[in-house]
Amino acid sequence: MLMKINSNRGFTLTELMIVVLIMGILVAVAIPATNAARSKAENNACIQNQQIIHTEAVRFYADHGRYPTDVQELVDGGYLQSMPHCKGALYGEVLDGFVQCPDNSHTESIQ
Repeated sequence: MLMKINSNRGFTLTELMIVVLIMGILVAVAIPATNAARSKAENNACIQNQQIIHTEAVRFYADHGRYPTDVQELVDGGYLQSMPHCKGALYGEVLDGFVQCPDNSHTESIQ
């Protein structure tokens, strides 16, 4: 009695379709989660930048007796290493030591 061994070891069309379907479901779940995480990270970075600018504006005030007029003055004075930005937009005017998000997409302000 000889048994025939089937040497055709490929996947069936049904198996491939199931794998593609599962991958599609995983991608559909993952994309909104990563977008939400990215948005939250951008928001946190903007708030952190505002806090750093405020801290350095207070140091500037202690050194000069006035607040800087804009963030570029902090960079030029050596209080900041580089010009911070939010989504590519640069911070501008400093009002009483505080700045607002230049993109206006983050409404939380530090106090």
